[in-house]
Amino acid sequence: MGHHAHTPAPHEHADSWHHHAPEEGRPQHEHAAVVNTMSLTRWFVLLVIALVTVIVVISVYFTSAVTRMKAQRIETNTLSADVSREKARTAAILATGKDPSGAAVQLPIEQAMDQVVSKYQNRK
Repeated sequence: MGHHAHTPAPHEHADSWHHHAPEEGRPQHEHAAVVNTMSLTRWFVLLVIALVTVIVVISVYFTSAVTRMKAQRIETNTLSADVSREKARTAAILATGKDPSGAAVQLPIEQAMDQVVSKYQNRK
């Protein structure tokens, strides 16, 4: 283990980059020679918490967006609106006795009698 603890001597002459002139001043000390593990642990925990928070927020947003989209596409009342329009159109035809195109409509006699009776019963 002792032979790994020293720097081997260079075999050839070092270039000018390796030599420092006195006007450069004192050399700087080694950066990050001692690692602060507590600081690294804090940063790791903060990053994990931030990542989990972002994932949860995106998941909640996606779920609500999909729920709204499903409600708009599936849980609509377009079918009942179509039925209501058809009922109103049919009631208008029966009330006037004419089709929207202007052609006369024939009703069964029983239905016509029921309409007339209900019309006169509602009068006072």
